[in-house]
Amino acid sequence: MKKIFSLIICFSVLLFALRLDINAEDTVSIKVGNTDIINTAMDGIRYEDGKLYLNNFTTSERLVIKGLDRIEIVVKGESRIESENRVPFSAINTYVTISGGGKLSVVNKTQNAIPALYYGNESGCAVCAIGMTVTDNTSVFTETNVKDGTAVLIGFNSDASKKERGFIVKDGGRLIARAKDGIAIDADDITIDNGYVYAKGGNAGFYGETLTVKNGGVGEFVSDNIGIYSSCVEVLKNSTLSGTGDFYGAYVHNGDIIISGGTLSGIVTGKYEYANSGTYTVGVLCFCNIDISNGGTLIGKSEQKYADGGVVAYKELRQSTSSKIIAGENCRLATTPLEIIFYEDFSSGEGITVTETII
Repeated sequence: MKKIFSLIICFSVLLFALRLDINAEDTVSIKVGNTDIINTAMDGIRYEDGKLYLNNFTTSERLVIKGLDRIEIVVKGESRIESENRVPFSAINTYVTISGGGKLSVVNKTQNAIPALYYGNESGCAVCAIGMTVTDNTSVFTETNVKDGTAVLIGFNSDASKKERGFIVKDGGRLIARAKDGIAIDADDITIDNGYVYAKGGNAGFYGETLTVKNGGVGEFVSDNIGIYSSCVEVLKNSTLSGTGDFYGAYVHNGDIIISGGTLSGIVTGKYEYANSGTYTVGVLCFCNIDISNGGTLIGKSEQKYADGGVVAYKELRQSTSSKIIAGENCRLATTPLEIIFYEDFSSGEGITVTETII
């Protein structure tokens, strides 16, 4: 576990550094580079009646929003922000809704550990904010290729308790987030509600607190280390969530995994032999309870041999009528504990599929 603990410590140091750089602003400004577009017109971008309109807008300068509690960004056509200077897109202490049905790309090309899309302070990502909603069939693509960079950072702010927080992708919204060396999406809470999210990061696909997928939403999180690192996970009817990593597909450290009519897949790549990896490799690891009901499916497996476990629940693994557990492919153990606690209405063995492959 040493490598994982080191990874978690690195995350904590990064988040502490981020919180040190928080500066609230009272003056309203929306700047592209040094130009405040509230007062100066620019091709492809305008601010009107509390909304920022992007229409095939392209810039190599930063877009920085300050002094607003909320703003809606209406995207038409294909707009692109690609900057060499710090965070390409930053909404300081602002909740941002991105709508309009177009496509917005934000790319961080700097050599510092900063995000690409960011909401909160100004340290280390491509896109960040207090809170963010991607909706109305709008697509957002964000990428950072810098060392320890974050593609999307949501929810870190000194006044966060006074503001609406969270990250929502809904109503056909799409988010693609890529962080070559760092975290793809770093958010306190994320909800995928009839939307689609794909996130790939060197250290983690998703790092944060609560992860919820519902109403046919789809989330795919991929990493060289941990696909999903979360406090608790909920996958509801007709929704799909998957995490893929070299060490853990899904690592839930402080709460339950609840699967009600949806499907959660935790996949380890099988890159490391369990005897030589220096840590455990598990498809789905939960330090509390795993609860599967209403036709839900839990999958824990390895793409190659040598993984330690398919599904590990440190407390209880509970299953109800017609739900399924498919675990253990290319793993030493299918499930831990191996005793599965059935609800009272569950006939013995009904609906359960546990494939255990001992290497």
